[in-house]
Amino acid sequence: MGIVDQVLVWAGRTRDIVALRTGAFGDLMDASVDGYGSRFHIDTYRELWRVRDLVGEREVISHLLSELDEGSTFWDVGANIGTHSCICASKASEVVAFEPNPETRARLEENAKLAAGSIQTRPEALSNETGEGRLSSTDDYAEGTHEIAESGGTRVATTRGDDLLDDLSSPDVIKIDVEGHELKALEGMRDVITRASHVLVEVHRGVDVEDVQQIVSESGHETRLWSKRGGEQFVVAEKLD
Repeated sequence: MGIVDQVLVWAGRTRDIVALRTGAFGDLMDASVDGYGSRFHIDTYRELWRVRDLVGEREVISHLLSELDEGSTFWDVGANIGTHSCICASKASEVVAFEPNPETRARLEENAKLAAGSIQTRPEALSNETGEGRLSSTDDYAEGTHEIAESGGTRVATTRGDDLLDDLSSPDVIKIDVEGHELKALEGMRDVITRASHVLVEVHRGVDVEDVQQIVSESGHETRLWSKRGGEQFVVAEKLD
């Protein structure tokens, strides 16, 4: 991005800040990808940038939409305020959105009511065992860096994804973005992954991408790496015929 482009971007954000402070933006904003979209509540600068810019997620959402059809069930593991869930709900038959942070989930639920399709929100943090964990987070509920911690933070319920199969529709497409908890989440959802045709896992710092690939491969998928958004890595998995 050149200097002129950077100036234009920051000029735009300055106008956004002024608009929010004066109430000119209102409280709703539309976001769309590839002709599919939804409306979102906007009360903070972080929400504004997350929805308006999709904070580098546009390609990811486009990728997910390409794997969905009108009969698909989509599991969004680490849904945050629901940009992926709500936009994908306008194409998929059913969306299950997992978000353990209580404040973030409250906003997710509000956004889900504005979505065109069916979204079921879940409070559990998917892990390798059912019980209780701690979730560290920032003061901004729309920040995307909430992660499972050894101590401190907010007390949340943890569960194995496989234990939910009796209560939830099996997913056709899964997106996992759990801020370093990838391996434990995958360990607890091996049966779930076996049933999915497509899995997308964002691999965060400190997690060995080969370990992620191994777990998903053992569930009958062929994997490849996809680097996007400034070097961030994803494991893309397609079910073998």
